[in-house]
This record gives sequence, structure tokens and C-alpha cells, in this order.
Amino acid sequence: MQVLKRGDQTARKAAKVAKKAKVLRDDDKAETSNLPRRIDVKRTTVLRASVPGSVWRQSPFRYEPRTFATEAEKLKDRFVEDDLQRESFSQFITNPILHMTYCVAGNPDDSKAKYFAAYLASLHLSKLGSHANVVWEVMYGGFQNPLLTTETSRSRPTMLILSNLTPHSSNTRLEKARDLLEYYADIPRVVVVAGEDPLSFMTTRLHLPVHGLAYFLDGIVRRKVEIE
Repeated sequence: MQVLKRGDQTARKAAKVAKKAKVLRDDDKAETSNLPRRIDVKRTTVLRASVPGSVWRQSPFRYEPRTFATEAEKLKDRFVEDDLQRESFSQFITNPILHMTYCVAGNPDDSKAKYFAAYLASLHLSKLGSHANVVWEVMYGGFQNPLLTTETSRSRPTMLILSNLTPHSSNTRLEKARDLLEYYADIPRVVVVAGEDPLSFMTTRLHLPVHGLAYFLDGIVRRKVEIE
């Protein structure tokens, strides 16, 4: 793994974030034998009611996480091992009601990332049954943030998924996402990102800690990372 310069505070912060993302790694390392070989989401009636229709355009795909390099200039090409993605996924499978922020990203688009988020939602629904309330918020422009103003005791989410976020999203949209992640800190939160790796996005765009990572690189983007 590349050595970070001592004076680079942003890169050092990212190193701490990546270390925190390995939840319980030192004392209770998650087993990864429970990981599926394919991400194949069963379209139950309850799940379809929570998941945007565009998510189902993506077909099931093989789960094969790979080491990736961070893309934000401030992080100086830090490498994130594929094991971290497996551990993140394994821990969520084991405990899909854990209070954590799971950033799931795709490049060049977020098709697989959204489908993976739907898979995480299905695990949460299976765990809580009728007590589950998965809320998928597609982030749009504008200043309104309904989830901060219309919540009732019956409608409070038990899991929150935010999508339609990119490194080029407006400051308003990023601030809305950050507000929601802070407000619902006591439930599982999934951030779906397009166009940038998850560690770069959480560290340099939202400036929030992240506990789980998944990154889906396609085609020429993957080959470029592997060659470099």
C-alpha cells in the first residue's frame, strides 16, 4: 500500500476513515464465507414498493470486488484493498440493522451500485419483517428536504438509502445528504454514488465517516485502474 506523506492531513484523515471502516476487524473480524457469488435481488412486493423502478434495469451480476485507487486528488492515490469490501458486505449480511454508513459507488454509472443497495435493503427487510421501513430517497436539487420535516413515529425509516449523488452534485444537494445522514444516525444508511470511488466521495464531498465500502468499476475504467 502506498505510503502517505506525513504532512498531508487530508490523506492521513482518509487513512483513519479507512481504518474505522474495518468495523471490529481487530477484535472480532467478520467472516466472509457468507458472501453470495452473485448479486441477485428477489423482487418481492414489499421491496418493489421501496426501490425506484430504474434499479430493476440492472441484471444480476457476479460479486467480485477488486482493489481500487482513490480518485480524489487530496487522497494521493491511496489504494483500498478488496478485502475491505468483502468485510463490509459480510458484516452487513450478519447484522443488517447495524447503525452504519455504507457507501456504494459505481463508475462510470451507478447501475450496479443501486442494484447492490437494493440487495442490502432486501437483507434488512428479511431481518425486520413487517417492522421494517426502508426509505429510498432520490436526491434532487432545491432546498426542500422532506424527510427532515414530514417524519412521524409510524413513518420513521429503519433504513435509509440516498441516491442520485455524484462528485459534481451541487453543494445544496450534498448538504441535504449530509443532513439526512446526521439526522438518521441511529439506523443503517446507504449512500449510492456515481462517478467516484466511495472513500473519496465520503471523505472529500460529504466529510463524514464511512463504515462500509463497495465499488463497482466497469469496462475501460476497471482496466485503467488495474494497469496503473
